[in-house]
Amino acid sequence: MGRLWHTHGPNLESSSSKVELSIRELSQSPELRVGRHASLLVLVWRGRITEATLSRLDEIEAAVVNEVPRISVINAVVETASGEASISMMQSAAKTAARFDANVVGSATVVLGGARVVTATRMIIDGLLVLIGQADRYRLFARIDDAMTWLCKLPGQGAEVMRPEVALAVKAFVREAGN
Repeated sequence: MGRLWHTHGPNLESSSSKVELSIRELSQSPELRVGRHASLLVLVWRGRITEATLSRLDEIEAAVVNEVPRISVINAVVETASGEASISMMQSAAKTAARFDANVVGSATVVLGGARVVTATRMIIDGLLVLIGQADRYRLFARIDDAMTWLCKLPGQGAEVMRPEVALAVKAFVREAGN
């Protein structure tokens, strides 16, 4: 925990120095890797998701929201992600989503796996949206770039998330997670 993942973005200033941006790892387990840059949480779903996974995520999100009251989330779902969409799992996920809903500027889910993962993720996201009752700040994407573009356009988005090199840092963080 606490490791920094770096990427160098475009030179945004007239000097010759490069702008460095990092996603700080907050937690890592076989099924979920969590990182953060300012008000952006990056979640890489990569293994069997359990209620314990969701409970740990709830703790992490609470700590981040305590520090930064308005957050955005990138959920990267890779081919190895799995889990049973049981009623209790859906209720746990919905409870967490509802708990932090007022703090969320936007939440983008990027499905990087094949058709099986896309179908399963779509069912879970649709179920969650029914349970929490809001869809305007939650979207599903096939590419990180598209998700970041959408997040950047949302009202109330933090300037630190809108920097062009953030998408590069997110991609590197996801790639490092084993995608």
